[in-house]
Amino acid sequence: MRIRIIAAACAAGIAFAAPQAALAGDRDDARVAIASAKAKLDLNEKNGITGEAADIQSRARMALDKAEAEFRKSDEKDAIAAAGEANSLAELAATTQQKQLIQTQTALASPR
Repeated sequence: MRIRIIAAACAAGIAFAAPQAALAGDRDDARVAIASAKAKLDLNEKNGITGEAADIQSRARMALDKAEAEFRKSDEKDAIAAAGEANSLAELAATTQQKQLIQTQTALASPR
């Protein structure tokens, strides 16, 4: 009888702990995704963003704000999705800025 009680208690503990562990994983994944997007946005701003790249950067910042809001509401799936969008837009902004710099340098170097 005692073994059954111990086994039931262990099973209940496992049943309670498993969803908590999965929830903690989603929360951590969301936190990492948001931090990654924020780091890319901060790096872009440190390096300087102008023109079309600045517009893309602004959209990325709005997506990051949405990700942070979803995270605060404990909606990790939407937070991860919004952080992924912010991450992609931050990369696009950086690439667009590089393109703009190359175009400017080419225009300055070409003879008139």
